[in-house]
Amino acid sequence: MTKTRREFLQFFGLSTLAISSVSGMSLLTSCSHSNVLSDSPNVLGSSPNITSLKNLGWSPIAPSLEDKLILSEGLEYSVLAKWQDQIGGTAKSPLRFGTHADFTSFIPFDASNPSEGILLVNHEYLKPLFVSGFANDNILKKTRAQVEAEIKTVGASLLHIKKENGKWSVVADSKHNTRFDGSSPIPIISQHPIAGSKIAFGTMANCAGGKTPWNTFLTCEENYDMYYGEWEKIPRGDARPVVKYHAKDFGWYQHFDRPPLHYGWVVEINPVTKKAKKITALGRFAHEGATCIKAKDGRTVVYMGDDDTNECIYKFISARADSLESGTLYVANTETGKWLPLTLDSHPDFKKVF
Repeated sequence: MTKTRREFLQFFGLSTLAISSVSGMSLLTSCSHSNVLSDSPNVLGSSPNITSLKNLGWSPIAPSLEDKLILSEGLEYSVLAKWQDQIGGTAKSPLRFGTHADFTSFIPFDASNPSEGILLVNHEYLKPLFVSGFANDNILKKTRAQVEAEIKTVGASLLHIKKENGKWSVVADSKHNTRFDGSSPIPIISQHPIAGSKIAFGTMANCAGGKTPWNTFLTCEENYDMYYGEWEKIPRGDARPVVKYHAKDFGWYQHFDRPPLHYGWVVEINPVTKKAKKITALGRFAHEGATCIKAKDGRTVVYMGDDDTNECIYKFISARADSLESGTLYVANTETGKWLPLTLDSHPDFKKVF
């Protein structure tokens, strides 16, 4: 069955107004391997996109090999934080800004004064050569000290930022600044222990994310299998799980025995209490984003995608207002235009596996 663009958007329950309000800016913030604007239909920013940019008053930027950030005329930037900057802690135990920043989200302290608040920054990935000095093709030769250095660079940073005289900066000594990295103990919200525990150590592969209607951050664990591998199948009885490792894994499992099932979740972070929790009700997969919409009855709907080849699009509907800890997860059947509930009673094969 072929779906038109309009039918596809209606399927997701999105209004024309909501789409049109973000279409222009989304062209500038897309997660793509190319930032080049071109008249070629095969390059991001083909003719219709360039027209849209020109209508907004911006000119397209020609490709460049210069090692610097190049902006369209009329735009400017300043650096808030960079890798290894100390954002809190003490001289003996500093909290440092992570590497490979990805998704960002801002929550003001006061909705009526959006010039001060908390900025979440994801740290999705790392380059071992720069982070730990590891430059060997044999991952088995990575030392414990090198893994520990890498663990500290991933996860997410919370920064207290403030705008003064038209310029944003980090409030360096703020009590609100904190880090969640690959060693942070984070509760797992689940009816039953997962791989024997309700505590996960660390969050990593933090790609996109979202923000809840009650002003907490959502950070998504995407390519988690690069750190501790992935179970081939769920073991039965006393059988040990068979773990499959990524072709380009980081080898952390050599020095830290972490269950793969503790990763691949959406993590909710409260910017006020500085506490995090892994929300299992939202499903476990390579999460790319968690966009929240408040339904008319007060419950929250979360739209998510699995950022892997030939994977699925999901929708979660919370069981109650102001909480994602329970509810129903659905998968999209884009052929029939229906959402299919992922519950134990919805498909006979589920009970054979779970």
